[in-house]
Amino acid sequence: MRRRRILAYGFVVTVAATLLAAVSPSVSSFLDLRIYDAMLWAARADPPSGRVGIVAVDDPSVSEIGQWPWPRDVLAQLVDGIRRLGASVVAMDILLPEPDRFERPSATTSTPTDRVLAHTLAEGRVVMAYAFTFDAAGKAESSCVLHPVTPVLVEGSEGSPADRLFHASDVVCSLAAFNQSAGASGYINASPDRDGLLRRIPLLAEYKGQIYPSLALAATLKAAGDRSLVLTGLAGNRARLGTDKRSVPLDERGTFLIRFRGRRGTYRHIPASDILRGRATPGMLEGQIVFVGATALGVQDVVPTTFDTKMWGIEVHASAADALLQGDFVFSPASWRAYEIVATLGLGLAATAVVALAGYLYGGLLATCLLAVLWWATFVAVDSRHVFFSPVFPTAAVVTVLIGVTVAKVRHEYSRANEERARREQAHRFAVQSLTSLMETRDGPTGRHARRTQAYARLIAARLAEHPRFRDSLTAERVDLLSRLAPLHDIGKVAVRDAVLLKAGPLTAEERREIQMHPRYGYEAIANAERLAGGGADETLMQMAKDVVYTHHERWDGAGYPRGLRGDEIPVAGRIVALVDVYDALTNSRTYRASVTHADAISALKAGRGTHFDPDVVDAFLALEAQFGALATELRGEGPEEGVGRPLTP
Repeated sequence: MRRRRILAYGFVVTVAATLLAAVSPSVSSFLDLRIYDAMLWAARADPPSGRVGIVAVDDPSVSEIGQWPWPRDVLAQLVDGIRRLGASVVAMDILLPEPDRFERPSATTSTPTDRVLAHTLAEGRVVMAYAFTFDAAGKAESSCVLHPVTPVLVEGSEGSPADRLFHASDVVCSLAAFNQSAGASGYINASPDRDGLLRRIPLLAEYKGQIYPSLALAATLKAAGDRSLVLTGLAGNRARLGTDKRSVPLDERGTFLIRFRGRRGTYRHIPASDILRGRATPGMLEGQIVFVGATALGVQDVVPTTFDTKMWGIEVHASAADALLQGDFVFSPASWRAYEIVATLGLGLAATAVVALAGYLYGGLLATCLLAVLWWATFVAVDSRHVFFSPVFPTAAVVTVLIGVTVAKVRHEYSRANEERARREQAHRFAVQSLTSLMETRDGPTGRHARRTQAYARLIAARLAEHPRFRDSLTAERVDLLSRLAPLHDIGKVAVRDAVLLKAGPLTAEERREIQMHPRYGYEAIANAERLAGGGADETLMQMAKDVVYTHHERWDGAGYPRGLRGDEIPVAGRIVALVDVYDALTNSRTYRASVTHADAISALKAGRGTHFDPDVVDAFLALEAQFGALATELRGEGPEEGVGRPLTP
């Protein structure tokens, strides 16, 4: 394949991949997610900061305290106990939308249990939870008390960033008294990707014209005392949320990629019963944002994530809050599309150039090295810079160039091989025809006889190829080769004296011995030609040529010549040519004898079954006797042989 073709092909493929990356990046979204997961698994994740804790309503707590949900005064004791252990914020990943089912006076006061909990929440440092719904139409009014944020909106080139947020239609929340007493709240909605795995949560969402924070964001804002927020629109539908202390990159719809620290259980869970029974160590939650949620069987909130297919929802919020506190984000910057396009174009053209200049082997190795560098850079970007760029389209460009050039090379080499094979076959035919013409010049009947045996040999060999006994030795290629070489079977006669070869009458015993030497003469001529050709000769062709020439006068019973071979000792090619040689000799006249009819020839060949000829070869001939008769008539159209003979009658 010429260098210009490689360059042209690589250029077209690279441009196509680049246009696809620019116009339809969603094509690679599934692969992007899988690659992101793999990179995140391989990258070094910072351990939990120790500034986020979890108090779990787990199975031991339910067994000890009682069936969930617990009375509200018990929840009040739990919240109060967590605060006394030093928690900076208590984030309640629990919804309490209905009055306490117990609705009884507290054990210590005459206040109903809901009022006890509301009073405890009012003492501060608590963030309540609620959940948005996104149905087509929500309720006209809602009794929920929510706590919006008022970020400064900085429009980008694609409009206000608030327009890209999720827009809720309704909300499910705890009793208004609880949210109002707590004074802070956040939603617990997550945003699974199209493959069903949770990798991100929306930090902000819009509801009835106002913007609300997620539970993790509300808890960290309260813990840090942040008062100002700035939401800036970026190119590519990206955004950036700025707080008093840090800047958080957001993807489309205001989502935030969570940097999970590991599998479920990475964060320490403190049983709620330990808090309620006073078994917790004083100060163990000092300065922490503590998420309270259920992990007990039957009431747990479980979601599939990249790191664990059954991660507790409370750990998702804890992981998000911890990433916000550490400033440990993974994001795709606004320039990711430009990077992908440039990388696709550059690597595709580079792969094309190295293959064109260095050849297929070294070019392929260099292109593979380019891919290795690309993936290494992608990993380093995630691991060190916390930036994710998809390598899908650049990889596709390089791989497609390599595959395409390889396929084109294989096709080119295959075409060249076919051309070479055709030239060799043409050369074989030319050589055979030249030798046949030489024999015909020396002895006309012998030459025409050679041409007819070619057609007969093909017919009977094709039939025998279907026989289990001959299936391996008579492949389609060998059948074709045999038919091309069959005319050479009498080539040794060119070494026989004219006085013997052209004698019109019967031969003497000495003359017969001389004529019987023609198989050996032919064999020696071919063997000598093979030696002169050295290693360039086709071994299969030369061996079959020698078999045809040397063994076509051997007999099945061992009474043939020149070596007296018997049965399967005789090569298959020799057995086939032996029969067609006799058939053609019988059905065509010579100067020294007349021809016999087709029926008489059949009778003679039947008589030789098992003595002169291989029985299976005779059976194949008998199955084809009609075709042989028609073919013999057609071939005799070339004109009668020298001498007088009876016409051939099928």
